[in-house]
Amino acid sequence: MNIITEENIDFIYQDVQVKGITLDDLLDEMVDHICCSIEPDMENGIQFETAYNNLMNTIESSTLKNVQHQTLLSTNLKFQNMKKLMIVLGTLSAFFLSAGSILKMLHMPSATVLMLLGTVIAIFGFFPLFLYTSYKEQLEKKNVLLSVVVYLTITFLMIGVLFRVNHWPLASLALLIGEFLLILVLLPLYLVNAYKKANETKYNIGYFLIIVLIGVGVILMVTATQISKDIVDKYDYINNNATKVSQIFSQQNDSLLKALQTKDSYTEIKPDIDEIKALAVSLNKQIEAIKIELKEITKSNSVNKIKNKENHKAFRKAMLKDNNAYKLKKDFAKYKTVVLEMAENEYQKETLCALLDFEMFTGLRFERGFKSTSLIAGMAMLSGMQKNIKIAEYEILSSL
Repeated sequence: MNIITEENIDFIYQDVQVKGITLDDLLDEMVDHICCSIEPDMENGIQFETAYNNLMNTIESSTLKNVQHQTLLSTNLKFQNMKKLMIVLGTLSAFFLSAGSILKMLHMPSATVLMLLGTVIAIFGFFPLFLYTSYKEQLEKKNVLLSVVVYLTITFLMIGVLFRVNHWPLASLALLIGEFLLILVLLPLYLVNAYKKANETKYNIGYFLIIVLIGVGVILMVTATQISKDIVDKYDYINNNATKVSQIFSQQNDSLLKALQTKDSYTEIKPDIDEIKALAVSLNKQIEAIKIELKEITKSNSVNKIKNKENHKAFRKAMLKDNNAYKLKKDFAKYKTVVLEMAENEYQKETLCALLDFEMFTGLRFERGFKSTSLIAGMAMLSGMQKNIKIAEYEILSSL
């Protein structure tokens, strides 16, 4: 049976010091640990040199230096307080982002304030501390450029999402810069350093969890990118107002028609009146059919009580079903042509052209297949078309 001699212990002290352990207390603990590890092998007849080399071959060359480096950091009160602050800020950021996003989806107050607060804490608090402490924990300092690019990418992406959710200007620019940094700068830098960093820095699972939670908060922000309650209320007002105006002009048109029927010239103008009325009725039925389709898609009891008014898929689906959008465009143009032919002067013709401008209602939404048209915006558009059809009819009937 072999035993560890004083000479062997002196050799271990010298070798461990060469490999990077210079702190006295840590050196004593490390030597004691090594002795305890090789002692069973020596008791089984293995020579000291062989047992020691077998143990050291299982330890990477930088491990002992890294142990001392981490030990120094663990005794650095300022560094440890910085890490504690980082955890607190990260937790607060994740909470504010998630809570704000949920409130945003529910159109409740304080949503924007919470999301803004969570983003500011993440950008100016958690991520700078996280990247700094991670850099300090590396035994061999790596290229600081990668950390800077990571920070800038996160910053622009988070700002872009925040601005997009709240419909603030420059959202697209911030997202574009963030995506550019991510794809053309960060990913190439990461791939270059991936193999070098694979086994060098191991993050605490708690830090990783905080980053995941912040990521979840950002994802929730993206899912909350619906139109705001103010905009929903605005379109609601436009829709309801257009409906009321349509009813008023419908009554006015009925009164005008009754008055025209008492004129001697009614027989001559009746074909024109009947054609306008028929086209107007046909258009109104088409629009009402689309509104009913929206009711069925959203499973609402009535058109006026449709839920999830910020839905961007329902209106597109209703407009594209059975070529509703193209049929509406065609018949709207036909109605416009007939009405303009009956205009009594250029002024009235210009007025009618403005009232029956299909592009005014649809714009690029029609060309893009209504991809970005919310349900309530689409409803307001359809009601506006019904209103202007009634007004155009009134213009013609009042001039006959």
